Amino acid sequence: MTIIAYCGKYIAADSLEVWGEYRNYDAVKIDVIDNTVFASCGIIALFEPMIEWYLAGADPTTCPAAYREELTTELLVISPKVFYSDSDKTHTLHPAGHCVATNNPFRHRIPTPFASGCMNDFAMGAMAAGADAVEAVHLSCMNGTHAAAPVRFVDLHKIPYVVQVGTDTTRKQDA
Repeated sequence: MTIIAYCGKYIAADSLEVWGEYRNYDAVKIDVIDNTVFASCGIIALFEPMIEWYLAGADPTTCPAAYREELTTELLVISPKVFYSDSDKTHTLHPAGHCVATNNPFRHRIPTPFASGCMNDFAMGAMAAGADAVEAVHLSCMNGTHAAAPVRFVDLHKIPYVVQVGTDTTRKQDA
């Protein structure tokens, strides 16, 4: 089970993995490769194959299949886009995100804010009420049974991108 939230400044994910009767509270669902952020929800065993598929060109005809057709694995991809303003000679960072999934392997843009996974409605409500993505995932972990801390997150306004881990379930720790 998973919750991933994206608010433009942060992308965050919980750390719960459930596999039958097995529960792991240290699952990694967010990673940075070549300054591109990858986050996944769905079948955790497909996280690395989905990244490898994406980095190899994301050919829709070769997308890794889910183990059962009714299960979907989504891969969110956030890449930095830097824009230069001639008028004031400044650079502005705008992270751009899109999503691919085992049941829809074609890239589509994700809106801001965005949440995916078992607590997505809860996280979207938290962000609509003013929480950022990290806070939304923390709140989902505290109020649901299908997500658990620690929360891993990336500050999308700090280059290079680095995965950080929250120290508790109530607030993030900025590095």
